[in-house]
Amino acid sequence: MSPTSQNDARDIVFVSLEAWDEVWRRNQFLVAGFLQAGLAKRVLWVEPPRNLALWLIGRLRGQKTILPRAGIAPIADMTGVFRFAPPQPLPNTLAPFRWVNERVERYSMKRALRQMNMARPLLWVNNHWAAHIAGHLGESGLIYDITDDWLVWERTLSRRQRLQRFDALLCERADATIVCSPQLLERKRGLAKHLHLVPNGVDAAHYSRIGDSDFVPHPTASRWKKPVLGYLGTVHPDRVDVEMVAEVARAFPDATVALVGPNMLPPEDRAKLEPLPNVVLTGSVSYADVPTFLTAFDVALVPHVETPFTQSLNPIKLGEYLAAGLPVVSTRVAGFVEVADEHPTLLRAVSGNSPFLEACHAALAEGNPESCRRARRELAQTMSWDGRVASIARIVEDIEA
Repeated sequence: MSPTSQNDARDIVFVSLEAWDEVWRRNQFLVAGFLQAGLAKRVLWVEPPRNLALWLIGRLRGQKTILPRAGIAPIADMTGVFRFAPPQPLPNTLAPFRWVNERVERYSMKRALRQMNMARPLLWVNNHWAAHIAGHLGESGLIYDITDDWLVWERTLSRRQRLQRFDALLCERADATIVCSPQLLERKRGLAKHLHLVPNGVDAAHYSRIGDSDFVPHPTASRWKKPVLGYLGTVHPDRVDVEMVAEVARAFPDATVALVGPNMLPPEDRAKLEPLPNVVLTGSVSYADVPTFLTAFDVALVPHVETPFTQSLNPIKLGEYLAAGLPVVSTRVAGFVEVADEHPTLLRAVSGNSPFLEACHAALAEGNPESCRRARRELAQTMSWDGRVASIARIVEDIEA
């Protein structure tokens, strides 16, 4: 498909599950791709709402919580992208409070669109809690993008029931529902009228220098004791099997087990790792610095728990690990298991602590032959974000036709 011309570009209201920060996820890659391909001329990135009541309660309790920014602000180094967080005056604990919050959110978003002179934008919803916005912005079309199966993640019954209603409402109203994994495709097949699979991608060029003799690790990573068994991504207990990580650290006492990414572990899980001197948690790392951390890895790990939630994912790290040319040891979770079954020489996927440790030993013993490194990178080339954006452009064209 030929790129969309700038004359055909449209304004997009992009309602995201996350704020825009230095850790790039699917949403940032898509927005950057929309602008580059001419699919969008301007994007209003709508962050999770600013709950003023929770902020005030936190301050009264002595928490040094910063009130999230108000108003519309351009995002640095992203021409044409503006961020906005609608206000919520009340806690979301009671139905009448939620009713008020939803109307305040809608009013503030309509006001923001008037300020930006955005008429009939395309509405892209990634945040399922924003279902109440659909149909209230004069949008030209609605796309619902599902990146995780939050229905199986949500533990609170009342919230899960509300989420089920919102999810069903968005699937019904959306001109197109996009999912990132085959598992989500099957789970939404009976709900969504116009369902499309668009997996996550990778900017392979961003990782092309990893392994070069003159490409040095980040100063933090350069201090790690070799070999390095590394994980890239959010360190969250619903994703990372903390017991498995601890087992790896104990099985390889002379190696570094590095967890590179936002640390969202609760205190009880942190306590399991803190006594292990060879475990490193870096915290958030900017997208620009990711290659300098990956170049220190000898083996890339995916110690994910195997649950219905992780089986709904399509981890971005799959493409990043392959583009880096790294040996990979993963549990049998979505994305990795399919590649491992088709390309067993490029990626190992196993279940259980003992098989995982054996796979780590085998990967270290094998090393990283140039033929395998090249094959992994060639596979990553088939997963480009440009290709994902082109697929979405076709979906948008079908909607507008």
